[in-house]
Amino acid sequence: MVAGVEYRDNVQVTVGDAVAVVNWLEPAEAAVDDEDLILRVHGSGFDPATEIVFDGGNEPTTFVSTTIVETTVRPSTASGTESVPVAVQTGDVLSNSVGFSFLGGAPAATSAPQAGVAETVDGAPVPEEPEAYDPGAHTVDEVLAYADEHPDEVDQIIRAEEAGKHRSTLLDQL
Repeated sequence: MVAGVEYRDNVQVTVGDAVAVVNWLEPAEAAVDDEDLILRVHGSGFDPATEIVFDGGNEPTTFVSTTIVETTVRPSTASGTESVPVAVQTGDVLSNSVGFSFLGGAPAATSAPQAGVAETVDGAPVPEEPEAYDPGAHTVDEVLAYADEHPDEVDQIIRAEEAGKHRSTLLDQL
C-alpha cells in the first residue's frame, strides 16, 4: 500500500470472448465421388466445446488439441463442384472461415487414357506429362525441400498452396 492505494500484480484483463482462428484445412478439397473422410481443421484457440461449422451447419466435432478439431465430411452429399465455408464456433463466437472445395467426380473410364499406354505422334512416342506436385499432400519441410530442388516450380507451388491449405508459414518461406 502506497499513499493509501493498494497495488496488485495479478490483475487479469479480458476484453470480450477469445476468438478461435481457422488457419487451414486438411484436406482442403474432395471429389464428390470420394468416400467419407475426416476433415481436420487447423488453427488456434480451440477448446473441448469448439464445434466445426461446415457450410453453415454445426457438425459433430472431435476435439484433438487447442490447434486441431475434426469432423466427418460426406462428399456424396455435395450438389456438384462448389466451395463451402468452414469455420469453428465456441459458445456464441464464430471464427473466420476457410473454403473447402468439392470437385467433380472422376472422368468416365472410356475418356481416360489407359495407364502405361504411350500416345504417339507420327509413330514416335510422346512422353507422358509428369503429375503436378501437390504441396497439400506434404509437410511444410517437405515442400520447402522440393522447392529448393525445383526452383522453376515455386510459382506453381505458391498458387497451389494459396488455393489449398493456406499455410502462411510456408508461403512466407517460399
